[in-house]
Amino acid sequence: AKAWSNTGYTSDPAEAAKGQSIGTSGMCTSCHLGTYFGDSAIPHLAGQTQAYLEKQLFAFKTRARNNNPDMSNLVQTFSDDDLKLMSRFLAGQ
Repeated sequence: AKAWSNTGYTSDPAEAAKGQSIGTSGMCTSCHLGTYFGDSAIPHLAGQTQAYLEKQLFAFKTRARNNNPDMSNLVQTFSDDDLKLMSRFLAGQ
């Protein structure tokens, strides 16, 4: 398998810790796995660009992206700031 490219993004350690805590509380790892690498059916989140991750999280929250209602329902339980922190954490993985 082809290795995932490194974006070079580095998360602020304090923000990364908060983002990781948010991801854990949201049970994100139950689908995206503990490393956020997903699998053949679940998207790979770790190391994606921060802008892309934030855009997708907000698209789920507003239901602009409506292909996964369960994901939209879950993301709506988080504040906008939580989603931004989560995107920064994931980008730095």
